[in-house]
Amino acid sequence: MHNCKRNPLASTQKRSSKQMKETQIPWYIRLLTFYGASMAGSFLLLFLGLFELLNSTPVVIFLGIVFIVVSTALSFRKDNGFIEPTIISFVNLGQGLFLFGFADIFTFDIVSICVLIFFLQLILYAVFQSSIQKFLSVIIGIISLVVILIDTKLSILFPILLYAVMLALYWTSKTHSQAIEKNEPVSSLLSSAKEALTLSLAGLFVFPLIDEDADLARSISLTTSVLIWITLFVLLWNQLYIKLKWKKEFLFGIFLLTVLIFLPTVYHPGISGSIFILFLGFAYSQRPAQWFGVFSSLGYLTYYYYAMETTLLYKSYQMILSGILFLAIYAIWQFKLSKKEGVTE
Repeated sequence: MHNCKRNPLASTQKRSSKQMKETQIPWYIRLLTFYGASMAGSFLLLFLGLFELLNSTPVVIFLGIVFIVVSTALSFRKDNGFIEPTIISFVNLGQGLFLFGFADIFTFDIVSICVLIFFLQLILYAVFQSSIQKFLSVIIGIISLVVILIDTKLSILFPILLYAVMLALYWTSKTHSQAIEKNEPVSSLLSSAKEALTLSLAGLFVFPLIDEDADLARSISLTTSVLIWITLFVLLWNQLYIKLKWKKEFLFGIFLLTVLIFLPTVYHPGISGSIFILFLGFAYSQRPAQWFGVFSSLGYLTYYYYAMETTLLYKSYQMILSGILFLAIYAIWQFKLSKKEGVTE
């Protein structure tokens, strides 16, 4: 009779792989789940209204707190995948009731409500054990900060917010990729934040296009573009110089050609920002970032092309010149790859 001993390393790897599968939920599944949960929450809210439970403001606040606390407690259950849409519906319903009740009592303005929403999302992101809710908390928190900047007439600070989101996306993508390479478990905080930050960053580039003050919008766009170029250079430095051991001359050549391509679009940071997301996706093998980079760049390029107040001939010249610069970057890239393959052979 053989003694069967459990291998702790094998069980740990099995548990880690299971956790990675659970945390890597596609972003579109998260959005569909949120839609279903929101519909369920709406019906529950209608049910409460029919029984006249929403006429008293203290009762509304109390119900909001109960929904938030109970949903958060249920999120700690193991294997809660079946009830996850329900608890997400309850926690978002609770947030709505809680905020509605406080706004009714203290007559908060939009800025105060957004500040309350932001800190509420911070708490839920840290405590609530659902990758879908963490994904939503990041997006809702960033939207609340944007509304605060708009309402307080502090749009000039928008590049700081965008740069913070960009650095956070860079860090989460790098950390996530390193965890995958080392076959380590990926936490739901990291996985959810990565995809939520990607989606948020792609949407934030719209902000300079909707600002009513043309001069302020140009200043914001210019500052944003410079910050994007700096971060893009850091990404290229890390990938080409540190990882691939390229010479500094080739690295600076690639960066100079990239800046020359983006220079005419300096007041349209969405283009260079989308390319940054695309580069980040390829650098760290992040499929959602690759797709968001492709589609957002196509959208911002289309807007830039039709917003140009020039002749079609000038637009054609600019597209041809950009194509030549892209081909130059591709030629340098292929030359370095072929030279590296020749050395290894």
